[in-house]
Amino acid sequence: MNAAPLKSVIESAFADVTLSGGVSLRQAEVMDNYGEGCSEEKFAALPLEEVTTDWRHIPRDELDRNPYLSYMDPPGFRYYIPAFMHSMIDAPTQYVDRWSATLHSLCPKSGDLWDHSMMHYSALDLKQRSAIAAFLEWVSEDTRFRESNRKDAKEALATYWRLREGRGLES
Repeated sequence: MNAAPLKSVIESAFADVTLSGGVSLRQAEVMDNYGEGCSEEKFAALPLEEVTTDWRHIPRDELDRNPYLSYMDPPGFRYYIPAFMHSMIDAPTQYVDRWSATLHSLCPKSGDLWDHSMMHYSALDLKQRSAIAAFLEWVSEDTRFRESNRKDAKEALATYWRLREGRGLES
């Protein structure tokens, strides 16, 4: 799939998604820093300073500064993952931290990390999961990515994102 149709698939799947009280990027950064220097009141007010109603308008520099997808709760993950995927489609070989955070969040690993990933994916509907699978297909086939990135995308597709023997997208 080419970039433009893939972006349309993602936009359609995540069209009306808002943060809906989920963890925001700046809140995730505070969590990464163990809450240091941030009161509960300030923590609760952080989303008021961010774009939380339309992921398509999140500034790219905000994604670069705060690639903390692993700290998201399910609503936060559902809100931010399309913005991260879009940004990677637009610039697939730049912004290593953002790319690493995006791919890592979509490649479930075994054990406790598997459970953590499943928690993130729990808010996604079938259309959203299918859009993510299409994104990973695109990554796995695009030679601009390092072989290790393409391999990770293929593994993620094989272990979770493709419908296989009753597992994956419908989980």
